Amino acid sequence: MDFNTNLNDLSDRAKDVDPDIRFMAVSDIDKMLCGHKNQLASNSYKLKNVAILLCQLLQDSNPDVQNQAVKTFQSLGAVFNESHIHLLDVTIGTVFDMVQKDQSTRKDNEMVMASSNYTMALRYFIQNLNYSKQSAAEAVVSRIFPSIVNNHTQVIQSLDYIEILSDLIKYNGFALDGPRIKQALILLINSSYKCYGILSTKSISTLSLLMSYSTTAAQAENIVDRAFLDAGGIQSINPSLDQFQLETVRLNIMLNLSKTKNSEKFVSRFDSIFEVLKDDLFLDRFEDVEMDDEDNEINDDIAKFDELRDVSLSCIENLLSLFYKNFNNHNESILAITKLFLKYDPFNFGDDDDEEEEADTMDEDEDEIDFSDDDEYEDDGGNDDISWRLRKQSAKLIGILVKKSRGVILHALFDERHFDLLVTKLNDSNDLVVSEVLCTLTIIIQQIHELGDSDKELYGKLINKLEYVVKSITKNLAKSKNVNSLNNYLSFVSKLLDVSKSYFTSNFILSILSAIQSFKASSASNFQLDTDLIDLYTGLFQQHNLVGLKSKLDSIISDLVVGISSNARNASLASINSSIYLVQNMTKHHIDYSEFPSFNSVLSLAIEKSGSKKFDSELREKCSTFLIAVYKGFRLDDSSISEQILAVIKTNLTYDSLSEPTLVSIGKLFGFDVTVNDIPSYWLVEVIDISLKFISSNNQVNQPSLHKEALELIVKIIKSSQLENKLDHDIYVRIIESLISKQFIDIKQYENKLLAIGILLSKITQCNISLVEQIVMLIQDGISSKIEDDYPLILITKHLTHKVDGEKLYDELFNKDSFDKPILSPAILSTVVVESHLHHKIAEFEKLLMCGVSDEKQLIFILNFLGNVSKFKKLEIELSVFLELLRTYQSNETVKLTIAGNIGKFISRDINSYLPHILKSLKSASENEAEETKSLRYCLLLALRQELDIKYRDFEHNRLNSKAHNNIVNESSASSIWKVVEEIESKEELSVTELGVASEILTLIVLAREDFIGNFQRYLDAEEAQWNYLSMNYLLLSAIKQLISQEYFSDDTKKQFLRGDNFVRFVNSCLNSSSLDLKQMSLNLLLSVFRIDFDEYFNRRIIQTNILMNILVELKPRTEFIKKIQIGPFKTKIDDGIELRKSVYELLFAILGNDLFIKSIGEDAANSSKGMLESILQNIVDFGLKDISEIILIANLMIQNILKISKYAIFADPAVFDNFMTRSNKLLNKKLNDKSTKQQVEEQKESVKYMSKTIKQLDSIIEHADSDEVSGTLVGKWREFERDNVQAFQV
Repeated sequence: MDFNTNLNDLSDRAKDVDPDIRFMAVSDIDKMLCGHKNQLASNSYKLKNVAILLCQLLQDSNPDVQNQAVKTFQSLGAVFNESHIHLLDVTIGTVFDMVQKDQSTRKDNEMVMASSNYTMALRYFIQNLNYSKQSAAEAVVSRIFPSIVNNHTQVIQSLDYIEILSDLIKYNGFALDGPRIKQALILLINSSYKCYGILSTKSISTLSLLMSYSTTAAQAENIVDRAFLDAGGIQSINPSLDQFQLETVRLNIMLNLSKTKNSEKFVSRFDSIFEVLKDDLFLDRFEDVEMDDEDNEINDDIAKFDELRDVSLSCIENLLSLFYKNFNNHNESILAITKLFLKYDPFNFGDDDDEEEEADTMDEDEDEIDFSDDDEYEDDGGNDDISWRLRKQSAKLIGILVKKSRGVILHALFDERHFDLLVTKLNDSNDLVVSEVLCTLTIIIQQIHELGDSDKELYGKLINKLEYVVKSITKNLAKSKNVNSLNNYLSFVSKLLDVSKSYFTSNFILSILSAIQSFKASSASNFQLDTDLIDLYTGLFQQHNLVGLKSKLDSIISDLVVGISSNARNASLASINSSIYLVQNMTKHHIDYSEFPSFNSVLSLAIEKSGSKKFDSELREKCSTFLIAVYKGFRLDDSSISEQILAVIKTNLTYDSLSEPTLVSIGKLFGFDVTVNDIPSYWLVEVIDISLKFISSNNQVNQPSLHKEALELIVKIIKSSQLENKLDHDIYVRIIESLISKQFIDIKQYENKLLAIGILLSKITQCNISLVEQIVMLIQDGISSKIEDDYPLILITKHLTHKVDGEKLYDELFNKDSFDKPILSPAILSTVVVESHLHHKIAEFEKLLMCGVSDEKQLIFILNFLGNVSKFKKLEIELSVFLELLRTYQSNETVKLTIAGNIGKFISRDINSYLPHILKSLKSASENEAEETKSLRYCLLLALRQELDIKYRDFEHNRLNSKAHNNIVNESSASSIWKVVEEIESKEELSVTELGVASEILTLIVLAREDFIGNFQRYLDAEEAQWNYLSMNYLLLSAIKQLISQEYFSDDTKKQFLRGDNFVRFVNSCLNSSSLDLKQMSLNLLLSVFRIDFDEYFNRRIIQTNILMNILVELKPRTEFIKKIQIGPFKTKIDDGIELRKSVYELLFAILGNDLFIKSIGEDAANSSKGMLESILQNIVDFGLKDISEIILIANLMIQNILKISKYAIFADPAVFDNFMTRSNKLLNKKLNDKSTKQQVEEQKESVKYMSKTIKQLDSIIEHADSDEVSGTLVGKWREFERDNVQAFQV
């Protein structure tokens, strides 16, 4: 049935006498409106017929049909657009007439109880209208607004009308002009104060919607003045209201207004508002608290006071989030208020002195804490007592104030005893108060932790209170009324342990563990293990030496047994994960597991769950990791347990979803530290065979990580010292043959394969002819490959040479094509001649070099060959030959750099003899300003770098059980090199390329001798005036950037270095430099830190300092970096700042993905990080969206990330939102000419693609946003933008 026939059929069925048929017809009309939306929208005649039909069905006699028609108005509204203004007016008018007619037949009390079906249909219709033009919104407003206002000159007495007005403002408010806003304002204020119950509440919420459309501060201030501040005018609206009723409405209005997006516009009224809020706290009425003697109930007036106080404190909370800067002068006042209300409890009023003295007396308590319930009291306030809400609000306000002030008030909290008072409120009769107090205490402790060493006095104040806090926590934890209450305490203790771990003594922890046991004992069978308790245990295992806790350890392990046994997956998973940390701690501190009977139960459960298919893969994987940790760390005297562990691990290796993680777990048995238990040969062979099957499978493309882990495990096993005498010759050969036959796509895996074969060759004594031929072919293939590390190939060659005739091997590897591979080929051949002592081959190449070589490839080959030989054997030719060649070939860059590298190799064999000569030549080259000597200087720097690199890499390849490498370069040589490099760079003549090499030299020295980092620190600690040496600044930044990325450079040393105040100032100084290269290197360093993300403190310093502002400046193209050059008849513009800007965007992208930055946004809606977020967004929109294609792509990704962090950030400033649409419009509609290159076309396509994704994300946010989040004006502009760029919205 076609569309037209279907429409006619539906019309006939909708008029059928059978209500069921009519119901199904309406349902089908709804489906048609959704499925044929575009067809109906383009045919006004058919749309009109559908609208008329639905209006008729609204008045159907059958309630089910009528209700279905009401729902269908949602779909009808979505079809309408700005081309249907007349029909829109008619439809709205028809339904609104039904509403008015229905209202005229209702009694007054019926108007307040519920909305009519006609009202619901009209609201659905308005909410789903799809238009962007002002004219369409104007049609809706004009049809309804006058009737509502004219029929209700004083107040709106009908729920229907107030809800319609609310939707009208929410979805069409941008069409309201000044006079209409004024009319609505008067009507809503009157209704708020004159009506009661739901009508008043709805009027107040609608008033807040009106605030969202206040485009100017004057409009917002007018609303606040008339609705809240004008006490006299408000009183005159409804003189019959008593003080409590009036203030209740008044405060609820402010509570709603303070939540709206435009509330920031009435900041000028802050002081006046705050004074009213303080008045409504009735601070002078605390002495009037009276209890009804007979019933022990709260006095009615006090209950009313407390209701007002509750709303007033809520308003202060909202305003504090909005206008913290305005609260600066009121911090003391707010703290005084919170202190008063924290102590406020009508049922225990007069006990304030006891609370204030509790901190003092608790310090005098005996060490043994009494966990009895004698002093515990229950909340007997009944339903009338809401004082607990005031105590809860006060605790929350302190937390907000601490976060907003960034720690400014922390000293006052300790000095004025607020902190002590908060701790005493852990005894509060209401669990919600206790929970809020714990949250606030957590915020305080976290803020002190974040301040770190910058405020040691404050940290000391916290530590001084630690015993008091622990005693209070312990006492109340033991008496927790339920598991939820216990979990609140546990969460807080976990945070306290994390922040104050170095001050948390074993006695503190033991007292907490005793309290937990006491709670469990009192709960008896009702106690159920929760993950919060497991998380606490995990924190203990990670951070504290368990030796001092051995008396409680078996009880803890028993809890882990309960958790692992639990049917609740989360508890089971958390418990086995915690057990892994337990084992790590016990092995680290040499604690014998046999001392704790419960440990065997954990072990048995882990074996059972790891090997059973009844449990999910993640749990089984964690159990396997635990078993590996046990096998590695504990001496297992029971051989049956060892066998069970190894058996279940091997079984999991063959289980598809567990194969990869099990490979990783097994690899931990073969690390630097030796596994305690002996690994049976049979098990090793089986694991190797399974791994080889993974490697030989054909799923390398589909399962690349499985192949990678299997290969890495093979390498770990054969490198391990535990392998000695475990495997026989035939197994080694079998592994070699299996690896040789397997081709690897990934270059790193290929290098791992070569490394494994090289190590295995060292373990076998002989090779058969077939295997030798395969290995020779492997070497030849390796020479032709693109491997980055030649060590594995050299290792293979070295050990093969010991098993075959070296002369024959040389002849097989050296052929006419060898000169075409002048890097790898000479390295391999030099290994053959050195290991086989083929001195005559070396002499042949020396002779060729001395006689002179005209062919460049041949010369490079000879130089590399002799350079590699010189690392192990003294040549007949001297160093002077290489230095002379260096001077001869100054004009040939390729040959020159080859000679420089091989000089480094030459001197590496005997650095003590050759280094003085090299350094002398380097200084001489630096003192001569001729170009050729500058070039010589660069080459000598390269030679030094090469020499140090050889030493370091040789150490890395041979390193097994030791990480100490201070013997790579002796102190005297390191000092000499450092001194000369410093002297050279101080002349300010080095190019950026030379500085890069110099920084690598200093980096290698520091890697070799970690104590030399002090040389960098001394430069940073010097006066800022000495930071004017651009070359030293660049060298230092470059060296530090390399150091922080080194795996074997101590993290502690890195952190100590990066955390210095001078370092942050130094980086900031370099960012402000006029040197493009220095700016670039500063950004590269910061980017490295954020990518590695190893130091939370440093990242926080960068986020919170003005470094970010200096970075944002670089987003705008700088005229000083743009130049014009003549290319033929044309002048071409060259922008040298492009790379700099790309680095800025990459850094900002890393910051936006940083957990600290995201956390700071989430914790505080109006803090400096949010302001920074909006600044980043503004600059990206202003400059990023009109930059080169590559920057446009990352700019869009950044906008998408910002919208994930704070989805309404782009609406904070309407100018930014407008600019985004302008930039997007230009990009989406950019026309390329016929002469555009293929690259330009592809770049434009990519830019449009990324921009379209951003637009779709933004459109989804707008679609689901409330009017107080996105104003109707902005929605209207967006819909017009959508109409002009339909394709972008369809991506």
